[in-house]
Amino acid sequence: MAAAFVLSTLGSAPVSAQEVESRAPGLVAAEAVTTVTVDPASASFAVQHTYRLSNTASDETFTGFFEIFPPTALDVTASVGGVSTTAVSVSVSAGFAEWFVPFHEALTPDSSPVDVVVRWRASGLTGDPNAFDRVSEGVVSIAPYAVGRGAEAELIVEIPGDYDVVVADGYDLTRTDTGLELRAHRSIEEQYVALPVVVEAPDQYVRRPIDGPIDVTVATPDGPSDWLGDDLGFLVEELARWVPIDRPEAIEFRQGYTGGADLRRAEEGAFVLPLDASPAVALRAIAIAWLDPLPFSDPALRTDYAAALADRISTSQGVAVSPRFGRWVIAMTALASVSDADITATVLTSLEGGVTAYGGTGDTFVADVIDWRRFTDVYEVLGGIESTSDAMRLSADDDQRTELDHRAEALEAYRALEIRAAPWSLPPLLRDAMATWRFDDVAAIQEEVSDLVVARDEMVEAAATAELEIGPHVQEHFETASTSMDPTRARYEAQREALDHVAEALRLDTGDRGLLSTLGMAGRDAADQLARMQDLWVEGAFTEAAAAADHLIEDYESSVGRGTLRLLGPLAALVVVMAMVRQLLARRSQPASVDA
Repeated sequence: MAAAFVLSTLGSAPVSAQEVESRAPGLVAAEAVTTVTVDPASASFAVQHTYRLSNTASDETFTGFFEIFPPTALDVTASVGGVSTTAVSVSVSAGFAEWFVPFHEALTPDSSPVDVVVRWRASGLTGDPNAFDRVSEGVVSIAPYAVGRGAEAELIVEIPGDYDVVVADGYDLTRTDTGLELRAHRSIEEQYVALPVVVEAPDQYVRRPIDGPIDVTVATPDGPSDWLGDDLGFLVEELARWVPIDRPEAIEFRQGYTGGADLRRAEEGAFVLPLDASPAVALRAIAIAWLDPLPFSDPALRTDYAAALADRISTSQGVAVSPRFGRWVIAMTALASVSDADITATVLTSLEGGVTAYGGTGDTFVADVIDWRRFTDVYEVLGGIESTSDAMRLSADDDQRTELDHRAEALEAYRALEIRAAPWSLPPLLRDAMATWRFDDVAAIQEEVSDLVVARDEMVEAAATAELEIGPHVQEHFETASTSMDPTRARYEAQREALDHVAEALRLDTGDRGLLSTLGMAGRDAADQLARMQDLWVEGAFTEAAAAADHLIEDYESSVGRGTLRLLGPLAALVVVMAMVRQLLARRSQPASVDA
C-alpha cells in the first residue's frame, strides 16, 4: 500500500484509526474480514472490507461511519445491506485518506446490525523507490491491514501465480491450484496495523548482463531496465585488480525487498538489492561474494573487509557510498584507506594460501582459518601496513586490545631476534607460537633461540680463526625445529666440540714443525688423513671428524720421537760401519807372521 502504511510494519497503527474509533465509540463490528486480491498482470490489487456493524450506544444515532485508506486508494465503493452507497472523501493527511460511508437509514440503538462492504484498489505499482508496494509477475510486496472497528478480524491475501515466499510473518500459508492464500487473525489491538507480504518469482525477471571481468547479471521484475547502469562494470574491473584470487562463478543482482538492509542474499550467487540501490552497493555484494570462499572464522570480519575494499574503490572513482554499520567496519575502513591494489593482492593471496606472517625455511604450520589475529599479522607484516594494530584497535574489544598490547611487545623482540639470527631463518617452533599468539610460550622460546644464536656466532668466529666454515648442519636443525630446540642444541654441541679437535689438527698441519717432526711424519699419509678429516667435517660427521683429527694430532705429537729415531738410526749404523772398517784396516796393516 502507500508509504504511510510501510511505517506501520514496525507495529504502530496510524493515529487516524484511533481518531475514527473515538468519533463513533458506540459503532462496533461484530465481525470483520479484509480480503486483498493481488493482480500481478496489471500491477494492482483490490481490497474488500466486510463488516457487520451494530450501534451499542444507548442514546446516539449514526448516519454513517468514517474509514481510512491509503491516499492512493482508487475507486472507493461501498454497499450497506447489499445496496450501493456513495462513499465521500473527507480529508487527506500525511499517510492516509479519510472517507465517510453513509447508511441508507440512520442506525439507532434499537436498529438491527447492518452488513457493510467497502472496496477500493491500488494500481500502477510498478516500483516507486519511496514506496513499499510493488506488484508484478516477478515480485509482490504489499503491506495490507485489516479493519475491525473494535472486533477481532481476519485478513486474507490472495496471490495468483507460483511465488517463493520471502516475508509472511503472522500468516498461515496455503498453496492452492491458482497460487497462494495467506490468512492472519488480527486482534483488536492489531486493527489498521500493516502485516507485510513479500513473494518473488525470479524466473519471471528480465535479465541483462554487465560487461566486465566477472559474470554479472542484473535482474528486474518489471521488464527491461538500465538499473545500476554501466558504472558497475567499470567498478568490477577495478575491483579485480585489488582482489587477485579465484573469482566467483557468476553473480546476479535482483531488484526486490531487502528488509531495509543494503542487500539480501537470496541464494548462492544471487543478491537482492533495493530499487534505489547504487552501483556502490552492488560492488559491495560482489566483493563479499568474491571473498566468501576464504575461510574466515568471523563472517563479520570478511564481510566488513570486503565492503570496505569496495567502498574504497567506489569513492576513488567518484561514486558515493552509503554508511555501513558492523562489528569491524571502522577498522576495515581505516585499513582500506591506506591500502592499494598491490597491498591487498599480497594480503589476500597470503590469506588464501594459508601463509602465516612469520614464514621461513621448514614451515610446519599452515593456517586453515582466518581469524582477526592472523588477519592483523598478515596485513601488518606481509602487507607492510605498520598502522594495522592501531586500525584494529578501533573495532577491538577490551580483551582484544590487551592481546594487541602483548603482541606489540612480542613482535618487537621477534624482529630484533630475526635480525640477529640472519641469515638463518627463525625456527618454526618460535614462528608458530607467534602466528598463534601464544605469547607466554614466545618469551621462553625466544630466550632459548637467542642463546643458540649467540653460541652460533661464537662458533663462527672460532671456525674462521681456523679458516673453517661451519656449514649448514646446525642451521638445518635450527630452521626446522618445530617441537623442541634440544636437537639443535645437541647438534651445535657436537660441532663445537669437534671444532676444537679439527682446529688443532689444522694448526699442527700448517705450523713449523722442524726437521725431526718432518722426518717423523714421512710416510704417514698425513695429507690423506687431513683430507678425510676435512671431508667428514664438511659432511657433518662431527664425531668421526673429531676422531680423525685426534688420530692426526697423535701422529703430529709423536712425530718428533719418530723423527729422532729416524735420524739417530742411520748415524748409529754409520758408526758401526766405520768401526768395522777401522777394524778391517787395522788387521790389514799388521806385519806378516815369522812362521808364514
